[in-house]
Amino acid sequence: MDINGVRRFLRGAIDPFCLSEVEFRKKFRLSKALVRALIVELRPYIYSSGRKGSLSVETKVFTALNFYATGSYQRCIAESYIHCLGRSTAGECIREVTNALNKPEVQKRWITFPKTKEERRKIIKRNVDKFGIPNVLGYVDGTEVSIVTPHKALNPQCYWTRKHHYALNCQIICDSDLKIMNVVANHPGSCTDKYIFKNCAARRCMRRAFTEEPCWLLGDSGYTLEPWCIIPILDAEPGSNEESFTKRHCQSRNCVERCIGVLKGRFRCLLKDRVLHYDGKRAGEMVKACCVLHNMCMDARLPEPEVDEAVEGEEDGIPWVLQEHEAEDEEAEAAADARLIVDPNDRNITRVAEEVRNRLVEFLVIDRLLRQEQQQ
Repeated sequence: MDINGVRRFLRGAIDPFCLSEVEFRKKFRLSKALVRALIVELRPYIYSSGRKGSLSVETKVFTALNFYATGSYQRCIAESYIHCLGRSTAGECIREVTNALNKPEVQKRWITFPKTKEERRKIIKRNVDKFGIPNVLGYVDGTEVSIVTPHKALNPQCYWTRKHHYALNCQIICDSDLKIMNVVANHPGSCTDKYIFKNCAARRCMRRAFTEEPCWLLGDSGYTLEPWCIIPILDAEPGSNEESFTKRHCQSRNCVERCIGVLKGRFRCLLKDRVLHYDGKRAGEMVKACCVLHNMCMDARLPEPEVDEAVEGEEDGIPWVLQEHEAEDEEAEAAADARLIVDPNDRNITRVAEEVRNRLVEFLVIDRLLRQEQQQ
C-alpha cells in the first residue's frame, strides 16, 4: 500500500476552510480571513515547487498553526486527518513557517516599539485613559517557556531554572490593549528579568525617549528602579499614599500579565506542560512567531481565549524581546547612547528615578482629591 499516495489524496480532498468558523478557530486560533491574509504575507518566504502532489503553502501554514495552537507533538499533528503528513514532513512545515514569521520585515510589521514622539504620545494617551498613571508607555514582564534538555548547548545548565526545569526566560513589553510592542526570546532560563532588561535594545530606546520627553515602563519588583522603568514601593506603609500608588501600579501592570496569559492561552505550545522539543534558538523563534500571530489576532479583535487551569498555573510574565534586527541599528543606538543627557552609569540615576516615582505618587494623590471634589 502506498501510504504517501494515500496522504496526498487525502490532503487534496480535505480543505480546512470548509470547517465551521468555530471549529476552524479551535484548530488554528486565527479566523479564516486572518489565515488567508497570513498565507498571502508568508507566501514569498515559503518554498513550494507547484508540482502535483507537493505540499502547498496553505498546507504548511495550517500544519504550523495547528502546532502553535495545540502544542501537540509532531506525531499527533502528522497523523491528523487534516494534514495527512509524515512526522518529519510536519516538522519541516513547522520549521519553514516559523522561519517565515521570523523574517525581519514580518517581525517589524507586526511588532513595533515606538521611536518617535508622535508614536509614543498615541500609546501613552491610551494607557492614561485606561489607568490614569501619566506618561506610561508600556508594561514589562518575563515568562518562562519550557524546552527539552538542550544537549547541544555549550552550557546546558544555564537553561536550568529555579523551578527545576529547562526553559527560556522571555521578556514581553505590551500596551494597555495587550498589543506586544517588543519581545526578547533568546535568553536561557537562569537569566533574571533584571538582567534581560538591562541588556536589551528597548531599554536603550527608553533611555533616549526619557531625555526627549519623560516616559516610562511599569515593571514589577524584579526590575531595577530607573527613571524609565518604574517599580512598585514594596515597603509602603498601610494606608499611605505610597501604598495607594503601589496598588494603582499593580492594577495597571496587570496588562502584561493578561497579555502573557492570552498569548499562552491562544498558542498553547508555549505552556509549561507543552515542553517545546527544540533547542533554545528554535524555541525562541517559535515564541516570536506566536507573538506576531498574537498581534494579528489583537488587531482583528478576535475574542480572547478562555483561560483554563493550565494557563492560570503559569507564572505571569513572558520575555519581551525587542526586535534587534539589524547590525546598523545596533551601531546607531550605541552611538546615540554616548550623547544621552542621563548617563546610565551616573550614581545619581537612582535618585532621579526615586524623584520620578515620588512625583507620580503626588500626582495620583492630587488626582484622587480632585475626583473626590467633583463627586461632592
